[in-house]
Amino acid sequence: MFRSASDPKSKRSTLLNVALGTLAFSLVASAAPIGDFGFTTTGVLVFQLSGPTRNFIDWCPTNTVQPGTVGTGCGVANTGTGTIVAQPGPGFGAIAPNENGTIRDTTDNLAASGPVPGFAFLPATLGPLAPADWIHNYINLPLHSNWDFTATQLKALTPAECTPIPNQQDCIGAFKLNQTGNDTSVQINVLGFLFDSSNNTTANFRAIITGQYTNMTIAQVEAAAQTANGVFSNTTSGKVVTDAVPEPATMLFSGFGLIALSIAGRRYRRNR
Repeated sequence: MFRSASDPKSKRSTLLNVALGTLAFSLVASAAPIGDFGFTTTGVLVFQLSGPTRNFIDWCPTNTVQPGTVGTGCGVANTGTGTIVAQPGPGFGAIAPNENGTIRDTTDNLAASGPVPGFAFLPATLGPLAPADWIHNYINLPLHSNWDFTATQLKALTPAECTPIPNQQDCIGAFKLNQTGNDTSVQINVLGFLFDSSNNTTANFRAIITGQYTNMTIAQVEAAAQTANGVFSNTTSGKVVTDAVPEPATMLFSGFGLIALSIAGRRYRRNR
């Protein structure tokens, strides 16, 4: 049995189809990978030079001569990046097992002459940096050149996120230190967005990075980090988590879809 276009049931059916189609479009409009993947690094050297305060995070290149120790280029200002080894995860199945990548060296110092050579400027803040200070390809996976992990913030800790506890936990800027026995872990959170140039879509990302310091208390780690030689961790791991960013057009289409569903529902109740 066919209904005319003026038939109320036909109109309701058409409106519902439009609404559902609109919502379906909005759900697939953001296509940047959503999920998480893990990575390890070959080591990180953290230190503060004497004189003008210059805090560094220097990720180490692979030491092929003596794995697990500071290699050539670790601690040298013009290295610029360290080595990471990424593993696939939910939403990031395109990453191959043990895929090589890089991570940017950073500093919170911005002297009159500009950033320290080889180090990106990433101070601890409670909000995103100005766009001019965003760090493109903070994490870089060369086999996925369409992905740009842009760091916009080294997340400063609030009192609600970290409370100092003697011999158990300490909080310094972006660094959360936890001590278990004689071992200490140090964690930072880097925030930003992932831009996928293959479809011009974006996703938020958070990189949770943790370094392990074996047989070192919090006090020992902090004391060593204040020296020119710094403190080295050869057990460092990270996890990158992404989530969707509602785009203006997506939100507009979602709004249209919800409005259409609401109208269709009212008409359905009115004509029952």
